[in-house]
Amino acid sequence: HAIIDAFYTINQQIADPATRDETLISIGEKFSDLDLQSMRKVVQQTKFYGTAEEGIALFNGDTLKSTMGKVVEFCVEYEIVDEMPKVGYGAKSAAGSARLRFDPTYMKSYSQK
Repeated sequence: HAIIDAFYTINQQIADPATRDETLISIGEKFSDLDLQSMRKVVQQTKFYGTAEEGIALFNGDTLKSTMGKVVEFCVEYEIVDEMPKVGYGAKSAAGSARLRFDPTYMKSYSQK
């Protein structure tokens, strides 16, 4: 829960006009050496799922599966990976031997606290 809480707290700070620029500057300095203008562009071009409910909907919906199918095909076609990786969705028991798994369990747990 601590990692998820930190993620959503940062999203709240980015969404709040009073703390947005300060938060973007801090993230830029800490992780990428990007200035405020560059960080504004990064968050404009990046889709953030700012709440657990948005993340759960993404993990349970069809859009992620469709997108990941395209990503996997691209990675195989351009030999980024040696073989087609199995992608799973949901709990480990449902995803089987997937090498990459999207599991909303922690987001669900967090949203119920």
